Amino acid sequence: MASRKSFTEPVRMGPVLVCVGSSPTAEFLIEQGFVQASRLGVDLVAVHVRTAGDAGRQDQALRHLRQAQLMGARVIELSAADTVEGLLNLSRSEGVSLVVLGKPLHGTYPWPARSIADRFIRRSRTTPVLLVGDPHPPEMRHHAGLRHAGRGVQTRDMALLLLGVGLLTVLARVVPPSLSLLTAAICTIGLGRTLRPAPATLFGLVLGFVPALHVALGASPQTAPLVYLVVAPALIALIGALISRLQARIPEQERAILEREGQLSRLHAIGTELAATADAANAWSICKHALEQSLDARVECWTSESEVPDGPWRVLLAEPASTDEAVGTGTRTHAESPRLVVPVRTPGTHFGWFGLDAADSPRLEDVRTLLFVGSVSRLLGVTLERLHLSRIAEERRLLAASERLRSDLLSSVSHDLRTPLGTIVGAASWLRESRSAHSAETVEEFLESIEVEALRLERTLDNLLALTRLSGRPEADRTQWYIEEEIVLAALDRLGQALDRSRVTVNLSEERPLLAVDALLVELALTNLLDNAMRHGGGETRVRVVSRIKQGCWLLTVEDSGRGIPEQEREAVFERFFQGSWGRARRGSGMGLAICRAVAQAHGGDAVLVEPGDPDRTMPGACVQLLLPTEVLAQDGLDMESDMDVATAAERQQ
Repeated sequence: MASRKSFTEPVRMGPVLVCVGSSPTAEFLIEQGFVQASRLGVDLVAVHVRTAGDAGRQDQALRHLRQAQLMGARVIELSAADTVEGLLNLSRSEGVSLVVLGKPLHGTYPWPARSIADRFIRRSRTTPVLLVGDPHPPEMRHHAGLRHAGRGVQTRDMALLLLGVGLLTVLARVVPPSLSLLTAAICTIGLGRTLRPAPATLFGLVLGFVPALHVALGASPQTAPLVYLVVAPALIALIGALISRLQARIPEQERAILEREGQLSRLHAIGTELAATADAANAWSICKHALEQSLDARVECWTSESEVPDGPWRVLLAEPASTDEAVGTGTRTHAESPRLVVPVRTPGTHFGWFGLDAADSPRLEDVRTLLFVGSVSRLLGVTLERLHLSRIAEERRLLAASERLRSDLLSSVSHDLRTPLGTIVGAASWLRESRSAHSAETVEEFLESIEVEALRLERTLDNLLALTRLSGRPEADRTQWYIEEEIVLAALDRLGQALDRSRVTVNLSEERPLLAVDALLVELALTNLLDNAMRHGGGETRVRVVSRIKQGCWLLTVEDSGRGIPEQEREAVFERFFQGSWGRARRGSGMGLAICRAVAQAHGGDAVLVEPGDPDRTMPGACVQLLLPTEVLAQDGLDMESDMDVATAAERQQ
């Protein structure tokens, strides 16, 4: 009984085996092997079986093996007396899941000398085999094994048939009539598939039909030789003529099949390229290049928005039917024209046309060529429709994101704008109406509240302007040399009365270097970090600012002793207008940390949350660090009489 494990464990598939030889189609075999291996998710093994008969073609086969190895396949070279036997032994030892072989370029071999593919399929039985045909059009290649029916071949076959008839006529006079059916049955059943029809037909006619005809005609024994020598050769000549006619059509049908197979391969390649493109112009270029290569013709392209060109194409493009069906040579409309116009469209949408000149390629009048061009135009139409729908979906997504951003902006900023304005308006109205009725201390308190709320309103507007500026032009375009201490102190001064200096500790680097930064942006980011720490940390929150230089990077760290940021919100705090659970209670705008990250990225850096346990973190609350790559210049090496532009806080505010 099979164990449970045998049913639950997945079946491990073996590699794909591709047989490589000296044929020019070996490169295409390797490509198809890689396609099948990638679909099955297995490795590819390229093998060449070296036999005694192909010693002069080893260099070409080894070159193909090296090419497969460079593409990532595992290569094996065998020596065997028989190629099929070597392939069978290797496929069994490797446990292959698929064998890729080249399809013979000639007709079916006679029984004594079957092709490698035929013999391998007959002997492998259970191993799946993929036969890959010639990827090139039949008119572009010449193969010595391809047999074409010609006048000499028909004459030779007819002579052999007549010789066979003569021999069988003599044999029929010797063999007893009772053995006629037995001889025909042996010949019919015992010979191979290819050699079976001819002798069976000869024996059947000579030993079966002709004697019966002789009896039916009531011929005398004296006329029997006449029946054998006249009627039988006439019948066989008629059958031979029919067979020769059918044989003459085989190469033509083979060429048509190979051409159709090549067209399908090219359509598959075109479809693969079109599926990977995201640009309409590139899609037109892919199809135009494919048609020029396949048909060896000059190809023109026009979109539906293009102006109709002057010249011989104008008549065809101006035809109303040209937007729905092909017009020109080989079609029902303007069939006398030497040119062909094929529309590129999908149901309900017309994208443009392909124009092909039949003077450059006589094959355009072939029905198979017209079908191929139509297939390419349909592939392009589907691709352009996909790109059009993708563009519409992207526009709608951006519109929805813009609407969502506008809604978030209004809901987040309205409180930060209306509250200071309400306070300022109320205090100003009170001062105007009843200022004389209160003490100077009360009046001073109202004036101070007006100042604080005005500064708060100014910070909100600065944040909005900075966020808009950094969204449209994310580079620090006002970079100058600034003193580190000046920027930090300017941020503290900017908060004014909203910041309790007694709860803020500032640690600056000992070198006090000059930094090449955009001071206005850095000051704005630091102001937002300090404001967040004071507003969201709690009533008695302590804040620590640390500034240091490390490997050409300015590290600005702001930490507090408050409640910190919840673990589930740490990834989202840098998004625009995001308000945490504690931020919604205090009605923050959600712009502070987003501006900090935008400022850092404008300098080529980033803003990050410092994890607990990091050496840069000494307090239990939130800890945000700005990483600002910048040029650093020690003040010891600064020549004050030089042309170095060193900005101060006073100069920045002007």
